[in-house]
Amino acid sequence: MVETTTMMERPYYSWWFDSHNSPRRSPWLQSTLTELEKRTKAVLRLIEEDADSFAQRAEMYYKKRPELITMVEEFYRAHRSLAEKYDKLKSDPSSRLSTPLLSPMSSFKYRQEKLVSFEDDIYSEAHDSDVSEESEIDDPEREDEPQVDEQMDEVSSRDFAAETMRLKVEIERLREENRVQEQQLMQKDEEKREASRQLRLAANVSSGVFEAETMKLKEEIEKLKEENKVQRQQLMQKDEEKREASRQLSLAVEVSNGVFEAEMMKLKEEIERLKEENKVQKQLQKDEENRGASRELSLAVEVSSRVVEAEMMKLKEEIEGLKEENRVQQQQLMQKDEEKREAIRQLSLAVGVLKEENMNLKKRISITKESSKKWNPANEFNKFKGIFFGKLFNGFPKSQTGVELARYE
Repeated sequence: MVETTTMMERPYYSWWFDSHNSPRRSPWLQSTLTELEKRTKAVLRLIEEDADSFAQRAEMYYKKRPELITMVEEFYRAHRSLAEKYDKLKSDPSSRLSTPLLSPMSSFKYRQEKLVSFEDDIYSEAHDSDVSEESEIDDPEREDEPQVDEQMDEVSSRDFAAETMRLKVEIERLREENRVQEQQLMQKDEEKREASRQLRLAANVSSGVFEAETMKLKEEIEKLKEENKVQRQQLMQKDEEKREASRQLSLAVEVSNGVFEAEMMKLKEEIERLKEENKVQKQLQKDEENRGASRELSLAVEVSSRVVEAEMMKLKEEIEGLKEENRVQQQQLMQKDEEKREAIRQLSLAVGVLKEENMNLKKRISITKESSKKWNPANEFNKFKGIFFGKLFNGFPKSQTGVELARYE
């Protein structure tokens, strides 16, 4: 079970070495390589962790960045110290490294320095016999120095050379990995700055265009409201004029009816008077014995009857004329009422079309900026407004109005 867990935690890289767990090595070297492996795995975990979204990756990046920089700094300081020690050993092969007593879990920097010093001494022993006789490494655990010397004597020169080369390859790999990581970090920082700049630029541009379009639409809406207000006032004024004309016509009809009734009353009174006179004349005719006087009276009655009939015919003609005039006025009133209803209907329809056109303009503007550049709602609205106001007070032909409205719908 422990071996399975170790295999699962082991990173899969071609440059990874697992041969440092050798019983021939000193405890200090084992602990140093273990600490190096632990630090390397920690760096790899920070690099390989990923997130589902861009925001999560950015958050992880800014959280891990200080820790990763600290680890890179430790690697840098350790490698710099190793290089200085290596150069010192090459220039002074007889020098010995004396270190204080340290535990296996001491600082990473000191272990790296000891590791490079140890590998440099081994490399010198394998390739230069003179240097090998003079180079020595002191183990931090001073009480184990005889045991370390015995282990060093048991290892062959070939094993030392192979181990030294492996360690050098590992160090070079780590340096290359650090350099790649630094380049990736710099590239990611640049990409983040560029993305942030582009986002701010796009947000500023979009905000400016949206505010301009919004102000333009607000101005158009205010203009439409003002025009609708003027149209309502004009309609109210026309309605008032039509009501006044209807009131005058009704008054004229009432006056005509009053005059007609007065004339009829006068005619009735005249007829009653004539009937009374006729009755008196008949009575006188009966009383009179003279036929000549009776004929004259009859002639007078006949003349009076003809005069009355002529007056009646004249009055009837006047009555018919008044009736005809009243009928014509009523037809004119009905026609004006129909025109008023038609104008109101056309105005309501036009207002509905204007509202729908305003809604369409808002939708088109919110869909895409390209469509707003190709299609100018102000030109279409001005064109429709010109047609509407041109036809509003001159009358709307039904066929032409339907075609115009259908075209704008």
